[in-house]
Amino acid sequence: LGTVYGSAVDPADGASLTTWVASAADQLGGIDIYVHNTSGKPARSTDAWINNFHIDLMSLVLGVGAATDALADGGGSVISIGTTAVAEHFGSGSGSYSAFKAAVTNWTLGAKGVRCNVVSPGPIFIEGGDWNMITDHMADFYAATQKGHPGGELGTAQDVADVVTFLASDRAKHVNGVNVTVDGGFLKRVDY
Repeated sequence: LGTVYGSAVDPADGASLTTWVASAADQLGGIDIYVHNTSGKPARSTDAWINNFHIDLMSLVLGVGAATDALADGGGSVISIGTTAVAEHFGSGSGSYSAFKAAVTNWTLGAKGVRCNVVSPGPIFIEGGDWNMITDHMADFYAATQKGHPGGELGTAQDVADVVTFLASDRAKHVNGVNVTVDGGFLKRVDY
């Protein structure tokens, strides 16, 4: 069994984030895996875009920067959560979300010194989440999205967690620089 360390931190506050990462490394005796999964709600105003820039992208850059020494010591792994929304236009509702997730993917796959991968979920249903809200307020859009999945269902958080767990494990020690799509075949493309 492993050790867990946690506390609340505002990802948009770079100083607090880097202090938190350093404290976590100290408490845990290093960092084996750094999973980045922050995203602000779609932004429309300039101030909201700037805030999301700090939440979505700079928290990754600063967090991984603060963790790099601890990660490199043990051959660690960075896993960022992306999205298929960067490759599939879901309408004007995504605002800054797709733009910053594209930047997160690009930055993660260009990082050096540790194993870095991205997991990009498609539509994932979580109780109380965005797709739950869409079922209540945009039922036709939800039904069309559900129908667009070959299996007829949106994914679950467990579907994403299983892929992250694999990439974080030694079983994926030779997997580096990939963006793994977890969407049940929702995107209709072949990646070579």
